[in-house]
Amino acid sequence: MPTPHQEQTRLETLTRFRVLGTPPEAELDRLAQLTAGLLRAPVVLINLVADGHGWFKAHHGTPRTSLQRGDLPCAHVIERGALTVFPDMTLDERTARSAFVTEDHLRFYAGAPLCTPEGVCLGTLAVLAPEPRASSDREGALLRDLAVVVMDALRSRCVILELEDARAHIRTLAFHDPLTGLPNRALLTEHLARAHAHAERHGEAFAVMLLDLDRFKLVNDTLGHGVGDQLLRGVAGRLRHAVRAEDIVARFAGDEFVLLLPDLHDAAHAERLAQTLMDALATPFTLDEHVLHAHFSAGISFYPEDGATAEALLRAADIAMYEAKLAGRGRCRTYNEDMRRQAHARQQLKARLGHAHFHLHYQPLVHLGTTQVVGVEAFLRWPQADGSWLAPQAFLPVAEENDVINRIGRWVLREACAQLQAWRATGRVEPDVYVSVNLSERQWQHPDLPAQVQALLHDTGLPPHCLVLELPEGALVSAADAALRTAQQLVRAGVRVALDGFGSGLSNLTQVQALPFGQLKMDRAFVAPLDGAPHAGTLAEAIIALGHGLHVPVVAKGVETKAQVQALRALGCDLGQGFWFGAPQPAQACTFLRPRVSGAAHAPHAAPGGPPLES
Repeated sequence: MPTPHQEQTRLETLTRFRVLGTPPEAELDRLAQLTAGLLRAPVVLINLVADGHGWFKAHHGTPRTSLQRGDLPCAHVIERGALTVFPDMTLDERTARSAFVTEDHLRFYAGAPLCTPEGVCLGTLAVLAPEPRASSDREGALLRDLAVVVMDALRSRCVILELEDARAHIRTLAFHDPLTGLPNRALLTEHLARAHAHAERHGEAFAVMLLDLDRFKLVNDTLGHGVGDQLLRGVAGRLRHAVRAEDIVARFAGDEFVLLLPDLHDAAHAERLAQTLMDALATPFTLDEHVLHAHFSAGISFYPEDGATAEALLRAADIAMYEAKLAGRGRCRTYNEDMRRQAHARQQLKARLGHAHFHLHYQPLVHLGTTQVVGVEAFLRWPQADGSWLAPQAFLPVAEENDVINRIGRWVLREACAQLQAWRATGRVEPDVYVSVNLSERQWQHPDLPAQVQALLHDTGLPPHCLVLELPEGALVSAADAALRTAQQLVRAGVRVALDGFGSGLSNLTQVQALPFGQLKMDRAFVAPLDGAPHAGTLAEAIIALGHGLHVPVVAKGVETKAQVQALRALGCDLGQGFWFGAPQPAQACTFLRPRVSGAAHAPHAAPGGPPLES
């Protein structure tokens, strides 16, 4: 009897050969027929013995395809591992009750083992006959040789299957994303080519949708790439289950996914599908005890109107997706020609940003009770060849696409601090006047921001309390934890933090209370209605009350009329800025400055218009 270990090894080898339960195969059927002819045997079996039964991979002369293992003379062949002959099964107690004898009325049996080179016996090549007979040495040797041929055929079959698996695995690696299992860019290109050929041949249309996860980089930066990878897998799974059976979802690159949508030519239908996908991601993901929300911006293009090639359609979808991000993220946009012209203009702008020379303009912040200038806000401006000034909203979104925004931000900080210190050294402002600088969300996410600020304060000599850094309210949504940590470090260093644009509805009061800010800047949307509309001051009054409840001064932005000034004073607002008090002006043209003090030292500062992009 084989040991349990030997039997386990035999069954594992059978499993590796992947032959049990497979359909008949011509080569093995021919070997069974050849054996029958050479040995004059009416019944021939290629028998593979599994755990509880023998299964006949090929059979000649009998309709049987399997038999219980206890009924099989083959079991004795496997036990011995050698040629075994029963001249008359009816006379041997080991075989007399076999179904071959009692049901099929067979009496002669001879079986040769089917063994691997390692000596593992998988089954037998057996010949049977209805009459008793003797087996000669020549016939025994021939049966053994035929068993070797059968085993070689089984081994070749196994090798072919393994090669096919390897090819399939290589194709999977070549054409599928290893992280999500989705088709990758290469396979997407094939699908697009087939869709294009089909649509062109049948006069049909299809759509391409490019999805980009919003603020995904922040997940990687704050929680690590492991959590980011889990999020990508989760998003991929939900997208795959939300689309139609005929749609293709592919991972295009990083946090970008592309959907190929056959037979879709209606923008409204495509946008409804985008909303379905957004709904599929609405439930938060719980990953390593982190609860994460996933949102995306999407761009859609259509064949043939938006492009005649796959490359053109992807480019159009990418342009539309960028417009969706500019519109506020979490949106879907359909490509049109205006977008193409805007994209071309952005590319030109990006090329010019690399060698741009910037200037800062300054606008006073005024105490509403005393009208005294208590601070200035620095505004970035880009001078153009025609003598005009380009405002930040026209070029910073392009700068935010790469690290240019951080280098511009560092220059703005250094220039603003140096300019205020120069004014302080020459007596042009009161000693406690501060400069306020609005930092981008990308800068607030930079872990080195506190160290950078302290270094430039040291270099310029500006006291920390004379610098106010403005935190956009949107950063409390995109990077609340990072913003809070950075703000706390800055406040400990003596720098003040202002919450900019409060009231736009993005943050919640819990986040506001947790932030160690020293100033609250009310969005201009709440100031504009204060010119006399009934109940116009209700929201402004609530924001002012909130700031005072948190013991911080409130700055009203966008003050442009006397009526607004009076209304803000009546509501108890502390500070104001806007065109009523003065438009942003170059440093040399600021009218709020005091005359230069005679004999005062000239404090060095960065030259306005100097190259801002030096590392």
